[in-house]
Amino acid sequence: MASGCILGNCKYCNNIIWEDEVYEIENDMTIYHKNCVDVYKYVDGLQNENKILKQEIVTLKNKLFYEALRVKF
Repeated sequence: MASGCILGNCKYCNNIIWEDEVYEIENDMTIYHKNCVDVYKYVDGLQNENKILKQEIVTLKNKLFYEALRVKF
């Protein structure tokens, strides 16, 4: 259970950070839970990968569409 001093709110999850938790402080004095930054970086990576895959799907659909048109005519 947390005890002691409250250092601030995590910039990622906005929950309180207690002095006995694992946290990091950036140069601009923003504070965050160490596990939050790992989770958010992972989520950002997944979102980027999702965006790339969606673009690839659109490209493949377009190729199939134009190939189907070419075969019909």
